[in-house]
Amino acid sequence: MARRTGRPRLAPLTDPGLDPAEEILIAASRLFAEKGFASTTTREIAQAAGIQQPSLYYWFPTKLDILDRIVSSVVVGSASFAERMAHSPEPALVRLYALLLHDTRQLCASPYDLSFLPNSPELRDERLTYRSDLRSLHRVVEQLIAAATAAGELIEIDPVLARRMILTTTSMAMDHRLDATRVEPIVRTIVRIVMRGLAAPGVDLDQTETAAQALSKP
Repeated sequence: MARRTGRPRLAPLTDPGLDPAEEILIAASRLFAEKGFASTTTREIAQAAGIQQPSLYYWFPTKLDILDRIVSSVVVGSASFAERMAHSPEPALVRLYALLLHDTRQLCASPYDLSFLPNSPELRDERLTYRSDLRSLHRVVEQLIAAATAAGELIEIDPVLARRMILTTTSMAMDHRLDATRVEPIVRTIVRIVMRGLAAPGVDLDQTETAAQALSKP
């Protein structure tokens, strides 16, 4: 399929190999983090991306479409990996650990500034398409928690409560913009803290993490 190029640019791409749509998303996410979604205009986004405003509409008809793509870029990937973990033969705790590593890595390594998302009221907009994928992610996390608890690998805890606690903690990764060399250490630390609090006595988290890392390699 031929690559879409859009209209002429006001300024060269920061990375000549970067798709213009990606450049728009990166610029928009930074503005959303700085000013908030509602206060950011499409004119500002176009200017930050170095394109004419009509070119922005060529790629994204509305500002909400930009938000939808940014949110979906994280949620869809995690939901897809979650479905893999739901049907993987490894122990439930290893699969849960691998899923949390993958999801947290998505948040830390995203090319977009996601720090505006946790407090963004626009996420309640029914036109956004990420909800079904988010429900799928939540369902698998709860299933793995229940299975790991039944196997004696986690302390007794309600799966919904545990899922909310876990994903609230891992979502804090969105507040941190990391260079590539720092992503993996931070991801491992965040997930280890979460799992240490839920693991049953006697569970070997070192062994679990090693197996989970093999499953979740980027």
